[in-house]
Amino acid sequence: MWLAWTIVGYTLNAVSISIDKALFFTKQIRRPAAYVVTICILGLLVFVLAPWGLHLPTFRGAWLSLLTGAFFVGGLWLLFISLQHGEASRVTSFIGAWSPIFVLLATYWLIGEKLTWLELGAFILLVLGGFLIANGLLKLITGSSG
Repeated sequence: MWLAWTIVGYTLNAVSISIDKALFFTKQIRRPAAYVVTICILGLLVFVLAPWGLHLPTFRGAWLSLLTGAFFVGGLWLLFISLQHGEASRVTSFIGAWSPIFVLLATYWLIGEKLTWLELGAFILLVLGGFLIANGLLKLITGSSG
């Protein structure tokens, strides 16, 4: 069942990135910052649902929420700038290569998560593969032109 959900998730992500790239390519959106602000304002609509489960966080929870929100806004802005100037497939591959690194660092810092040597080896292969794809080095290594 997890494979089906993974395929659905990656498909929806590909559709979303393709739409974003098309919006930038057709110049319907000229400034990535304006697009980010629009998305964030729409995200605030979640407070409409506040009566059905909003709880006031602790000070630490509120601080972490604000921090992650700021990183989200910055990440969206950098994503849209990248999509404006690069191929969508390379941009998403590059992000896919960096994401595990940031997740590993965040989990180590926040909850003390540590990888075994075997997991670290798999992690390195995953990240290396992502960078190879993002940089088009697989074409160079395999000698393919397509």
